[in-house]
Amino acid sequence: MANPTKWTIDRAHSEITFAVRHLMISNVKGAFTIFDASIHTTGKDFMTAEIDLWIDAGSLTTGDSVRDEHLRSADFFDVEAYKQISFVGSTIGESDRTGNRELWGDLTMKGITKNVKLTVQFGGIVRDPWGNEKAGFTISGKFNRSDWGLVWNATMETGGLLVSDEISILKNEFLTEFSGKFISKMIIANREKFAFGYKAFTERIKRQIIQLPVNSNGYPDYEFMDNYTRQKESEQIAKFTSYINARLEKVKNFREVPKLENKKWNEFFIEDIFHIKAGKRLTKADMIKGETPFIGASDSNNGITNFVSNTNSSLDSNVLGVNYNGSVVENFYHPYKAIFSDDVKRLSLKEVEGNEFLYLFIKTIILKQKSKFQYAYKFNEARMLRQKLLFPIDKNGKIDYNYMENYIKKIEYEKLTKYIERKTTNAQH
Repeated sequence: MANPTKWTIDRAHSEITFAVRHLMISNVKGAFTIFDASIHTTGKDFMTAEIDLWIDAGSLTTGDSVRDEHLRSADFFDVEAYKQISFVGSTIGESDRTGNRELWGDLTMKGITKNVKLTVQFGGIVRDPWGNEKAGFTISGKFNRSDWGLVWNATMETGGLLVSDEISILKNEFLTEFSGKFISKMIIANREKFAFGYKAFTERIKRQIIQLPVNSNGYPDYEFMDNYTRQKESEQIAKFTSYINARLEKVKNFREVPKLENKKWNEFFIEDIFHIKAGKRLTKADMIKGETPFIGASDSNNGITNFVSNTNSSLDSNVLGVNYNGSVVENFYHPYKAIFSDDVKRLSLKEVEGNEFLYLFIKTIILKQKSKFQYAYKFNEARMLRQKLLFPIDKNGKIDYNYMENYIKKIEYEKLTKYIERKTTNAQH
């Protein structure tokens, strides 16, 4: 009999996201940022796995603070009364021909427990440079929110549904893939007209006026829309192809290096490796629109939260921007000139001139520390200085910057060549 094994979730490299149809014209996407899970199993095929997952319901975010507060209210998740969402799973089916398995378990929200079916794709097991075994999974599923009492739509008195099962389908015999894309953009351009108090009901959609090019007879010029979209798509493909070729030229001369697990590693204090520079506070009220990226303590869009014409002492480039506040420990490489919030520290290498390949390697190393820090225990400068990081080393015990650069170049080269091969194969078929 195999020995029982407990697996814990790697929160730095895991996410729980959701999507729901909103206003008939878009999907609202969101995530839960605070969660934990464990898996108990007696075999590495995970067929005997017992899964225990909990989510902090109050950590819900959709990128809109007003909407988030509404979702946390008693109308939806009622996080004051029901602070956790949990899932306990213990039944995993055999793999189908696509490699997917069925996972059955009990999902509890708002004090209601329902048995649900999820789809699991097992990504395999690897060993990281620190000797830890990592197992990768993608789990997905669809639920009817009303099964857990999330029935806010039923209480509306104005008619219609804000978050709805209703989908309006627009059909036209003259539509093609390309003219359809053109018209879709025109429809979406009107989304600002609709809000919580003014919903995109089917009848309103029917009477909605949109701007379209017309022919000599005054009718929608579907041929123009088709040709215009084809041309724009062709231009974008050409730009992307040019970019791909330029990147290949930049990374093709990489040197072969050992795998991470075959490389020697050692710990180093951040203060011994980096110059650490502070950002500078810039309030929203003081921001002037412009083209300079403003880097805030965000976990998306490469940390860019605005574009400004302001300048200050934080103006910098070719640095890692590391969040000590907000999305703590998240970090991004900035090759361009940008100004930085006082919630973001700028790190630049002391011993060598940093570049995109070195900083992208180091980015992942820093993210390994994410589980140690949070809002109540920020990654401030004092803690940064004395934080140890694991780096690959050369035969002299020094940080092997050449290894890191070539490792990232190799990864990019392999991904780009695989992409080109796939596109070439698809084109031939």
